[in-house]
Amino acid sequence: MRYVILRHQVPAGRVEAHLEFHVGSIDEQENQRGMAHMLEHVCFLGSERRMQLQSGGLGMTSNACTDFNHTVYHLSLGTEYLSQGLEALADIGPPLTSLCRLVQLVHMYIHVT
Repeated sequence: MRYVILRHQVPAGRVEAHLEFHVGSIDEQENQRGMAHMLEHVCFLGSERRMQLQSGGLGMTSNACTDFNHTVYHLSLGTEYLSQGLEALADIGPPLTSLCRLVQLVHMYIHVT
């Protein structure tokens, strides 16, 4: 794992954190089109911790995107909530075994339908 911390002055008292995976729609097979974007939504919307922070009146914003080569989850919140924000990002990025199992289930669904 690699992480980067960059200090900035504007906006004061805010921090932004990104979780980036180097995988995107280019990695899909023809019969898997849209799966990378769907998995982005499943991981992002399935995070209870992110939902709690988002609705907790902390002024947190969050979003995600998938392009050809990347899937990125990001959030912005007050510096005093950095720890909770990083925990939310950890929830969004599922353990590899869970993600592999989810991909297997999706593949099974594709082949059945």
